Formats: sequence, C-alpha cells, structure tokens
Amino acid sequence: MKHIIALVCCAFTTLTVVAKQPNVAIYYSQYLNSQGNSYIETYFSLDPHSIVLTKNENNSWQGGIEIVLTIEKEGLIIAYDKLQLKSTETLDSNQALPFTIQQSRMNIEQGTYLMKIELADITKPTETQKLEQEIKIDINRKNITSSNILILDSYQKSTKESVVSKWGYDLIPIVPIGTYYVNKNMTTLPFYCEVFNADTAFGAENPFLIRYYLVDNLTNLPLQQYAGFMKAKASSINPVLNTFNIENLASGYYTLNIDVVNSKNEVVKNENIAFYRRNDNADMKSYNLAAANYEQSFVGPIESLDSMTYFVDCLYPISTESERRIEEILLNERSIIKLKAFLYSFWNKRNPGLEAENWALYMKKVEYTNNKFRSTSVPGYRTDMGRVYLQYGEPSLKEISNRDPANYPYEIWQYDQLSSASSPTQTNQNFVFVDQTLTGRNYTLIHSSAMTEIRDHKWRYQLNRTTNRGDNVDATSRQGSRDDFGFRVDNNFIIGDTRYWGER
Repeated sequence: MKHIIALVCCAFTTLTVVAKQPNVAIYYSQYLNSQGNSYIETYFSLDPHSIVLTKNENNSWQGGIEIVLTIEKEGLIIAYDKLQLKSTETLDSNQALPFTIQQSRMNIEQGTYLMKIELADITKPTETQKLEQEIKIDINRKNITSSNILILDSYQKSTKESVVSKWGYDLIPIVPIGTYYVNKNMTTLPFYCEVFNADTAFGAENPFLIRYYLVDNLTNLPLQQYAGFMKAKASSINPVLNTFNIENLASGYYTLNIDVVNSKNEVVKNENIAFYRRNDNADMKSYNLAAANYEQSFVGPIESLDSMTYFVDCLYPISTESERRIEEILLNERSIIKLKAFLYSFWNKRNPGLEAENWALYMKKVEYTNNKFRSTSVPGYRTDMGRVYLQYGEPSLKEISNRDPANYPYEIWQYDQLSSASSPTQTNQNFVFVDQTLTGRNYTLIHSSAMTEIRDHKWRYQLNRTTNRGDNVDATSRQGSRDDFGFRVDNNFIIGDTRYWGER
C-alpha cells in the first residue's frame, strides 16, 4: 500500500521540500522480514544545488543536511534514526553535482503512527523544516501482498551487508518527486519488488508465476517487447529483481506492472508504478525522415523556412509525447528539409493517402483558434486556451465570468469526455483559465483536473484580485482566510459546491 507525506508538494509516497532551503525528495515503503515482522524503509534524495557548499578538510566544496526521523504512537517514540546526507565533493562550487541518496530502515509493528521528519542544512542547524504525516503499517503474514515497486538507479552484488542490501544485492533506488522520471540517459530500467506470503496463498514451495511488463498509458495496452516472467517457489518472501532494456522506448507515460499469477492463470496480486520516459534518440528513430518521399506531396512546393516552422509548431497540441520531442529538436535545428519530411510523415502516419486533406482540415482549426483565442502578443494556437481547444476540442460546457468585481475575468471549461494523442481517455474534466492582465484575451490555464495538465489546489486564490495564498502552504483555497471567492466561483454550474503549453 502506498502512503503520502506532504508539506509543500502533495504526491503519493513522495514529498518535496522547496525554496532556497534543502530540496529533498522522500519516499517510503513497508516490508516483511524473514521472521514475518514488518519494517519500513525511508529513502531520501538531496538536490546539492539547494544547500550551502563550504570548504571541507580536503579543501573541497561540500554541503549536506541533517535528518532526524522519528515514529511516534500516542506521544511515545517507537523508532528513531538520525542521518547525515552529504553532497559529492567538488573543487568547483559551480559544477553540476549529482543527487545523493540515503535511506533508513526501521522495525515497526502493524498499527497507525505519526512519522516526523526534521531537516536542516548542516551550515544552518537551527533553521529546521519539520514535516509530519500519519502512516499506517498494515502489512502482515495473512494475505498475499507486496512492497511498492522501486525503480533503481543501480544495483550490484553485495560485498558486505548494509542498510541498502537486500537478498545479496545492494540496491540504490531513484527517489521520485511525484511521478518517476526516467531520463534520456537511462538505457535500462532496473526495478525491485518483494512478494509476501505466497507460501500462505499457494502452499510452501509450490510453483507460481510472477509476470512483469510495461503498459503504454496512452493506449492502456501492454507492450509485448517489454515483458517477462519468472517461475518461483512459494515462500514467505519472493524478491523480484529484473531490468528492461529501454534504449528504444520512446518518450511517453508508462506503467510498470508486476502480477502474481496462480496455477489457474489468475492474477491474485498486481503491483504497479507509473513513470515518464524521455528518449530523444528513440523518438527520432521512430520517424525515418531520410526515407520520407515528400517531394510530390503537399509540402513539396513550400519553400519558406518560416512557413515550415509555423506548420510544424502548430502540431504540438495533437502530437504524441514522442512527436513533441522530435518537433522540439527540428524546430531548434531549423532545417527545411527535415521539417518538410516530418510534416509529411506526421500526416502519412495518421491516414496514408489523405495527407493533404487532413492537413488542410487541421489548419482550418488552427486559423479559427488564431482568430478566437489570440492574445495581445501570442498567436491563438500558442495560447493556453488555443492549445486546449486544439488538443481536446470544443468543451461540453463553459462558465464565463467577466463582471465579478471580486475576481479577475475567468472561464471554466468542462469536458464530458476528452482524449488526445498525448493523454488517455478521461471523463468529466475541468479547465480553469484566468486573465490577470485585464486586457481581454490573455487567459492563462491555472488549474485542470485532467491528467498531464497543470494542477493547483489553491487555484481560487489566483482568481481573486485581493486575497493572497495565506500562511498555510498546504491549505486548499477554501481553507484560507476567506471563504467568499466571488459571486460564482464556489457556486457555478460546472464545479458546483464541491468546492500551457510548456516551454520548449
């Protein structure tokens, strides 16, 4: 079961502390040991650029943080750990440094506890950040279950037992900030998980199957080239350590799944974790631009580099994540040959033989968007409203407010159902736009309930002309200093009483 700690940023099983204070990601998971006793591991990842570097005894620049971790129950300290997490030493204080990892392991029985964490830069020990969160340890020896899946930075065979050792291997996890991010430099995807109580479910030593595979979140279909299995004999703990070669996995959102399968081929337990992959090389390989036969097509007569740049730039809203990476690269290169090859290939992939017709239909939508949503300085297709319109289509409902004296002009768009090339099908999603410039058409997307879009649980504050966000950084808009956010913000026909386009 996944848990959450939250101070500034709220995301399952993770926490991020931001500002010119230590920037630390925190993630934890619960386990069973071979005696059937439960314990938790807490992982910390430090951004070294968020701390103060000073000269150490080696005359190198280095910084670090002190971490105090306590687990309490009814005011009593059940477990305690104190750690120090230091950056890599460097002779150049301006050098880019890698994130550093530390972890703690604590034996804790089943029950509900209060986890408290204190963080402080070692150069400013009195300036602490204090975090706390109720946690529930519910893992036991009765039912088949599993730990969370860890995506690993690296692993190797253990030379000696340590806090990072598990079943003969030293595991160095990636500590996620929200969704796991698998960058373009990673050519493999190592992962680790533990399955508990298979002996209880299947009988000790009886065979069962563990399957692992990737699912494309856009299509919700498994990727057969990224799948495997292992035969196991039922034990109290069955570790799963494996890796996929993802050198050719294109940019996009994916889910790593681990299934426990019984002798009847029934899935009795599924554990999964989502991640975002960026892979410029694989994206470019998916389009063989050199082989594109575009000369006799609709792009052949186009000779203007500015025109080709515009036509490709317009594709962003209807492109997949992988295609957006390609467009970014080509727009930076500004090669008219490559731009023409890509524009033709883009439409050829979607409907071979009707490339010109489909392109012309889409450009009519772009022209409409430019006329309707343009701002004082941005063409319509590049505004937030224009991008959302092109990506998802006309909303099912609109709430328009431009005469509310308490608030800036705003619009709320509601979609009964939406889907796009870069996001899965979703139902009943909202988008909130506000014009804080009061110039008439400079609407910015400040919040959406849709996946992959910007979210701000305090979005009402951005509508209001007078209120600020308050002192409580975790409070929702309705938990701030005022409840009245205008005539219709909390009583409109879309949201009722339930109370950008990214830079390239």
